[in-house]
Amino acid sequence: MAYWNPGLQCLVVQGVDDAAADRVVDTIAAAAKQNGLTMREPDGTRPAHPGDLGDVRIAAVTLGLNTAGVAAAVVGRMLLLPPLPSWVKAANVLLREHPVARRTLRRAAGRRGSEILRATVHAAVNGLGQEPVTLLLDTALRVDQLAEAANRLAAFHALHDELCAPTRGSAPAPPWRQRPSRESASEIYSRKVVNAGLLAAAASWVVAPNISVAAQMVSASSPRAARFGPSAFQAELGRCLAREGVLVRAPERLRLLATVDTVVLHPSALCGKRRGVWDVQPTADGWSRQRLWQAVNAVLTPAESSGSSSEARMRLSRLPALAETDWVTATVDGMTAGRVLVGWELDPLADAVLRAARQANLRVVLAGEPNRPELAALIDEVTSHSLAETVHHLQDDHHVVLTIACPSGNTSGAKARSDVVQGLVSSDIALAIAHDDGLVTWDADLLASNGLPGVWRVLTALPEARHTEISATRLAKASAVVAGLLLFTGPTGGLLWRRLTLGLAISPVNLASASALAIGWLAARRVASLAPPATTPAIPQQLDHNGQ
Repeated sequence: MAYWNPGLQCLVVQGVDDAAADRVVDTIAAAAKQNGLTMREPDGTRPAHPGDLGDVRIAAVTLGLNTAGVAAAVVGRMLLLPPLPSWVKAANVLLREHPVARRTLRRAAGRRGSEILRATVHAAVNGLGQEPVTLLLDTALRVDQLAEAANRLAAFHALHDELCAPTRGSAPAPPWRQRPSRESASEIYSRKVVNAGLLAAAASWVVAPNISVAAQMVSASSPRAARFGPSAFQAELGRCLAREGVLVRAPERLRLLATVDTVVLHPSALCGKRRGVWDVQPTADGWSRQRLWQAVNAVLTPAESSGSSSEARMRLSRLPALAETDWVTATVDGMTAGRVLVGWELDPLADAVLRAARQANLRVVLAGEPNRPELAALIDEVTSHSLAETVHHLQDDHHVVLTIACPSGNTSGAKARSDVVQGLVSSDIALAIAHDDGLVTWDADLLASNGLPGVWRVLTALPEARHTEISATRLAKASAVVAGLLLFTGPTGGLLWRRLTLGLAISPVNLASASALAIGWLAARRVASLAPPATTPAIPQQLDHNGQ
């Protein structure tokens, strides 16, 4: 069996015999060639296929490069070989830590190509420069990133049959909209401090032309700790989310968790799996409000209700789509019994999700009707604008937006579905919920297959992400100050530092980087250790079980 998945934009083939896989692929390739189709490489505008092994390979290759670099550094020290000149190490710092250099290299070589290139240069420079501690710290981070990539891949394979079933709808990939360029606090600091190091190096060169001193000033300004802390947090958090059934489609977008200040919720995100009766208007003789309410409730929840034969024959016209509340007509044997206001009950975790958003100091916006009076105290703003319009307006006001929605195949009209998907992919971080009958939005940054428990876990990570960002930036500042003081105090300062570090080849930058790694890893573990909140059953607000 083969079918086209519009969300993943790929052909999915299922077979019962692995031995036939090669023949199937050859047949498809021949048919594609005959029809003028060619293999398209990912262009980087959309997330890669969730089953792609690229990130796993990159992490494994960088680990191998670091291992070779550590071996070269140890051998060089043992043989008393001369290390690389300091200006080469300073150039590596600029290539690896300056945000502008990272973005430029990424545009030229792509995300994965630039990562391999930086890792190769880093391993070679620190290996020949006899800096094993620097490579060991980078290896610790790479191990966590390898584990995260492997867990992400395993999570997709575990959910493949559920999310990629031919009967499961996928949201078509919408026209891609360029999202605003965002910089985290650590990236802003990195750019400023490296620029300051370059200015200091230029000033020292003017006073006394010495390339070694100028290069050491650039190396002393290295903001590696500001990058290591958030990177360790993102890797460990991604591994935690993958274990819970949240697919991280764009790992690099997790760095924006620390900068999010607004969460936009589509009503579909808060809906549960049951419809409820909100109001009734009987119009036929013999049908009271109580009888009509009980009859409609029996139709909506047949497993929990019982009724007479007439109630069992009741039919409801067009039930409301997900996230909608609408009046429907109740008929029995062709006779109209009345009108009923039917909507979706709240998910039992809706209250906990909103409270987590408030505890994270986020502005909570509910985009699109209907309003939920029972949640008014936890929502800052309710707007009737579409999800895409709401997201665009907030971004125009310089807000960093996390959008949460559950696109459904039942959403009224293709235009409404398109708006929800477009609002998701336009936000700074897109978190899509994949209910049992909902559309799978593969273009989202995060895909919560477990529903609101995954949403709650992401929201609880925001305060820890901010804490990691602030702590890592402070460590980077402290390391720059200490390294600068050691540089200006000359040999005496260096001797004092070697005594404090027991003679080990540990620089202030390495010490700060190790501390940032530990802080980021522990922060993510705190998020993972939080027990899921207790569920609160949703209660209809309009009527009780007696129809009163």
